[in-house]
Amino acid sequence: MVFKEQDMALDHGILNLPLKARGNFHAELDRYKAEKAAEKKEAAREVARRHKEQQAQAKEKIAEMSDERAQELMKKLNLTRIQLDKELNSIAHWKPSVILRGI
Repeated sequence: MVFKEQDMALDHGILNLPLKARGNFHAELDRYKAEKAAEKKEAAREVARRHKEQQAQAKEKIAEMSDERAQELMKKLNLTRIQLDKELNSIAHWKPSVILRGI
């Protein structure tokens, strides 16, 4: 049986070390995955926190809207005041940046 160089890809110097000295690949991988998951979770929390702040700002802006502007929007969109408020609050909930850019 003839061995080619491809078959001898193992580093025999490493194989002579005990497993404790080589390091535990699975533990390192698990630690890496946990770190990445924690980073991702923290980023998601930051996005959610920013979104909630924007929602609050958008709802304040809707509450401060003048009656003249409300009349313009009601006429333009063919809505009653209650329907307009409901629509604007829905937009403020899901896409607060639209309201913050200007209503």
